Amino acid sequence: MQGYVAPFGIPRVRELVGRAVLALIAAIFWGGIICFVFLERQTVVVQGVVIQIFFDGFFLLLIAPSLSRCWRPALLFGLAPERSSFRQYAFVVIPLLIVAIATTYLFYFPLSYVWPRFVEWKLLDQPRLITGTDNPLGNLLCFSYIVLIGPVFEEFLFRGLLLTRWALKWNARTAIFASSALFALGHDDIVGTFFVGYVLWVLYIKTKSLFVPMAVHIANNGICWILGCVDVLITGSDGQPTLAEWQSYWWMGLAATLIVAPWVVIFIKNHMPLQTWQIPHLALQGTGQEAEIRA
Repeated sequence: MQGYVAPFGIPRVRELVGRAVLALIAAIFWGGIICFVFLERQTVVVQGVVIQIFFDGFFLLLIAPSLSRCWRPALLFGLAPERSSFRQYAFVVIPLLIVAIATTYLFYFPLSYVWPRFVEWKLLDQPRLITGTDNPLGNLLCFSYIVLIGPVFEEFLFRGLLLTRWALKWNARTAIFASSALFALGHDDIVGTFFVGYVLWVLYIKTKSLFVPMAVHIANNGICWILGCVDVLITGSDGQPTLAEWQSYWWMGLAATLIVAPWVVIFIKNHMPLQTWQIPHLALQGTGQEAEIRA
């Protein structure tokens, strides 16, 4: 790997952290102004989504100079995948949804009897991202971010930028586990999200394209959004269940675990990271570019 800089390998992690802090400050300021002037009556969730959109935009603007020589899509996003790649990996969306149900109950159900207040705060006190049928603007903003903007940004950041940077510094296996852990920390279902991140890394490395994990991520969030809408329409409420109500659905977690556990074992067995794995840019470019890698 020595002597090669992939597009995502240019910024150092500490530089990214500094730019993320600046992006957060700018997002809170400008997003706060927009929310105060135009979205004062919207829910806290919708206002938070607006600030998140501003953060993503400012962060990309701040890292753009480091990537200025690599704006070609083939360098930034990898190869344009063939339709067969989408067909081959499209099936993982449904198992990943079941994994989310299984791991949520496996982690939080026992904890709900030991530390119920924490589970209520982490899972049940959070307002839903679907704000009801009487708030089309809020729903449109949440849908745009959760289903479209968020997945693309997260794939670009975690699968593209961080995975490549850390793989250049260490190796692909270490980068996969480190970036999966960081990805999981930003979500409520830490265990399930870690595995989802691992699956998306595999798709990125196997297909040499960010488009495939982006498509799977979008489909996963889109199905979750549709299921949430159906639940709101059926129950007529956009509120969360009580802890007792959530605990009463323990059988869903058990059923999900029994259904998806064999698939998880087979997937891990067939896609265990190998020392020979290369990040897509190295696999595609070889050592065609000579530059010093900054540690």
